[in-house]
Amino acid sequence: MHSEQRQALPAQGILTLRKQPAMQLRVISGRVWLTESRDPGDHFLQAGDTFRLHSDRAVVEALKDSLIAFTPLAAAAQRAPQQGASLQALVASRWQHWRQPLAAWFQRPFSG
Repeated sequence: MHSEQRQALPAQGILTLRKQPAMQLRVISGRVWLTESRDPGDHFLQAGDTFRLHSDRAVVEALKDSLIAFTPLAAAAQRAPQQGASLQALVASRWQHWRQPLAAWFQRPFSG
């Protein structure tokens, strides 16, 4: 069963979500800014990114013409995992790449 709902948002278009069931948002095209109540962070998503909505209120603003899809979490869990790394995974991989050289640099004796 395919229960995905799609929503087109023009640039600077705003979508306010209230009392939605737990769901996953997927950006099909474009770029959006998302904020949820009780979440101190803002989220910037682009085509291919997904985000699990946890709060009962959220605001989505299109930073450029965008197409987004909403899928209830039960249905989202049955879908194949999305390709591409999340921002956290990307940051973690970059940190691992630079951690050893930075650690060695900071352990050098001071020669001032």
